[in-house]
Amino acid sequence: MNLTIRNIPDDVYRTFKLEAAHQGRSLNAEVIQALMRSAYEIERRRKMRENRPALERFVASLPKVSSSVPLIREDRRRH
Repeated sequence: MNLTIRNIPDDVYRTFKLEAAHQGRSLNAEVIQALMRSAYEIERRRKMRENRPALERFVASLPKVSSSVPLIREDRRRH
C-alpha cells in the first residue's frame, strides 16, 4: 500500500529523519514503524472500550467489601 503525506511540519520531518538515522532505518521504514505503533495503540484502546461493559458487569457481580480492617487485624493475630 502506498500513502502520500503532504505538508509535514519541518520539525516533525527532522525528528523522524534523525530517529531513522539513529535506528539505522530509512525514513520510510521509520514512518512505517510509527504508524504500526499508533495502529496497535488505537486497536488496544478500541478493545478496551469494547470490553468495558463486560468488566463493569464483572465488578458489579463481586460481593461488596465493607472494610479490610477486620481481615488485616485477624491476619496479624495469626502471625
